Amino acid sequence: MGIIQLLRISNAKSLTILEQASLIDELKKVHGMSAMEIAGQLERSKSWVSMRIGVLSQLSDCVRQKIFAGEFPLYAYMYTLRQFIRQTV
Repeated sequence: MGIIQLLRISNAKSLTILEQASLIDELKKVHGMSAMEIAGQLERSKSWVSMRIGVLSQLSDCVRQKIFAGEFPLYAYMYTLRQFIRQTV
C-alpha cells in the first residue's frame, strides 16, 4: 500500500516515468498485482500502467545502464528509439 500511496502522490509531486515504472514493476513482480489491479488502485487507465510496464521490459541492459546513469534521456528513448524497436521485434 505504501507504493500505491507514493504513486498516487506522484501526480502532485512528480516522479519520473522511470521511477513510476520501477515502482509499478515491483507491484507486479514482488506483490503479484495485475495491471488492472494497479490501475484501479491508482485510479489510472490500464494503458497508463501498461505503458510504464513496457518501458522497463523493452530496455536493453546497455540502454538501461545509460538511462539510470543519466547519460541518455528517457524521453528520447521513449519517443524516438522505442518506436523503431517495437517494429523490429
